[in-house]
Amino acid sequence: MLIYSEDSFSCVKQRVSELGKRPVIVTDHHVDALYGQRLKEILGAESIAIVPGELSKTRQTKEHIENTLFALGYTKDTVIIAMGGGVVTDIAGFVAATFCRGVPLIILPTSLMAMVDAAHGGKNGVNTHHGKNLIGTYYEADMIIIDLRFLGSLSQTEIASGLVEMYKVAAVSHRALFFDVNVSKECIQKSILCKNALV
Repeated sequence: MLIYSEDSFSCVKQRVSELGKRPVIVTDHHVDALYGQRLKEILGAESIAIVPGELSKTRQTKEHIENTLFALGYTKDTVIIAMGGGVVTDIAGFVAATFCRGVPLIILPTSLMAMVDAAHGGKNGVNTHHGKNLIGTYYEADMIIIDLRFLGSLSQTEIASGLVEMYKVAAVSHRALFFDVNVSKECIQKSILCKNALV
């Protein structure tokens, strides 16, 4: 289920209530500092924050998250909320796919790249010294919520990375979009539709 909302935290709360599961937030330290406390208060949830960046996309980080979940008493009744960029959505998705043989996943992408790419298609995984994303699963999220307000906290470099991904998808499947790529709700929606069609 894909939703566009400017009140993403309320959407998460409502979906968690519908699922009747115990929520836990998986994020990184940067995103946690910006938004974590508010979401924790709204959900009454614990959070697990990892170091930002590709170096966290490892089996060791996945094991750390799983061990923390067990230590906090989480079991099959869990719903994982992945709040962050591509690294967070990848690793939280992998954890959700395998923790207690699979628990529901809600994705709240906070970077443009994650909004138009990483959050979609159910692909997740970790890197090894043999290469990127060589260990993982395909595991669809129960819900993906696109909230463009998160883009206000991004650097120009992070915005540019997301725009490049939008150009790449448009070059393959949407000529008109290619010549009109920008950071607007309409363009992001079109880019996501193209991405999902390709996936």
